[in-house]
Amino acid sequence: NLHFPSVDLSSVSQAYKAVLQDITREISLAEIDLTSPNTGTHKLVLRSLHLRLEHQVSRCQHLQSSLALVRAQSSHAIAATREQHIAEISQLESLVFSSHELVRKQTRRYMEQMDGLISSDSVLGNLCQENHNIMEQLKEMKKKLNLNEIPVCV
Repeated sequence: NLHFPSVDLSSVSQAYKAVLQDITREISLAEIDLTSPNTGTHKLVLRSLHLRLEHQVSRCQHLQSSLALVRAQSSHAIAATREQHIAEISQLESLVFSSHELVRKQTRRYMEQMDGLISSDSVLGNLCQENHNIMEQLKEMKKKLNLNEIPVCV
């Protein structure tokens, strides 16, 4: 897992930009020296200018190599971050799918449980009604029996 914060890249970019600005400044100074009309020291100035330009070319080449390396690292960090994101999203999608599956199973279990309870409740309701009907019949029979009773004399 590669960690390459954008703040680090920003500071590296600023450093390279400063080097480029310095090289540009050196080129401007060299151009001024090249156009200077002094003929007595012209060969000496040209030799000095040539050395300065060689040094700036060398600096540019080193800078180019460093920039290419940092750019490759940056591309690698982008690719690694993208791959990590894809893997994490895939993992989260799997978790969501598993959660939905658990919700479906729990709902199915609840529905089965409720069907059983409702069925039992219905049977109990029917039994209560039957018991009530039987009690009413028994009360009616008892009333009839009381009406038909002959008082016993003692």
